[in-house]
Amino acid sequence: MKIQVITTFWLLTFCLYSSHAWAIHNKSTTLQPIGFANNKMFYHDIEKGTVVIKQGGNKTPLESIPIPLNLGEQLLACQKFKSQETQLIALLLDKGMLHIQKDDRLSSVSLKAEHLISGLCGNIDADILPEIIILAEKNREVFLYIFRQGSHQDSNNIIRLKLDAPVGNYQLHADFSKSSAHSIVVLDARNKIVERIYPHQLLPRFEYQKVDHSTMWQHYTNMNRASAKLMWNAGARSLAKLDLYVDSVTEPISFHEKRAPEQVKKILKNLSVNQHQQAVDELTQVYINWKRGKNYNAD
Repeated sequence: MKIQVITTFWLLTFCLYSSHAWAIHNKSTTLQPIGFANNKMFYHDIEKGTVVIKQGGNKTPLESIPIPLNLGEQLLACQKFKSQETQLIALLLDKGMLHIQKDDRLSSVSLKAEHLISGLCGNIDADILPEIIILAEKNREVFLYIFRQGSHQDSNNIIRLKLDAPVGNYQLHADFSKSSAHSIVVLDARNKIVERIYPHQLLPRFEYQKVDHSTMWQHYTNMNRASAKLMWNAGARSLAKLDLYVDSVTEPISFHEKRAPEQVKKILKNLSVNQHQQAVDELTQVYINWKRGKNYNAD
């Protein structure tokens, strides 16, 4: 398995912080979840300085990968859907800026928080690319942030969600099938669920405009505007992309069975920002007909 290494200049920067960063934030265990994808969970073993990969419910690690240095405040591990290449991402919060190191690329974004609590890398929406998901403390409050791949420096594409939880020692976990999350779970130090967050809570809000990209799909498939907007807003730029997401979030669906529409509706409802059932129903019909080789809006 190929691990893309962190570049030398970033290592030198992080060396200033690495000796004490983890101790400062009082991590309660040496095995921290840092990513999920492809039926695998990725953990940072802080004591051993390795990334541990576990598959399914197996307790025995699938693989253990050494890390050159203990980097920054938070280390993440990412895989794209159906890829075996693991990418390490290092995060450092310093003076209101979150520095994100991926491969040999360094990006920074404004993040007015005191410190990072926990982080994961994994997919939550129909764009399929893994997102950076972090918990951070600000003014004695806990916030969850989503940074989408390719848009880390665009503050308009960062989603922030305030949690109804006091400041504490939390971990992020993913409830996921195959490679996409059904929900993100916040656990306390006793491994009790503090909050469960669903994908539709983490997607950007949208407003209808006279002309935008979703209009194109509205005309192409004869969907109503809300259904087209739901698909576009969830990250799917085509029915083929939506199909890829469905494949990443559930076991194979038999699309010619009667129960197939209800299975699809459940998935799409989880992506609907405003929980619009009619939009979910119509997009389901269009998608099912597409899978069955029928006209998009056929009965």
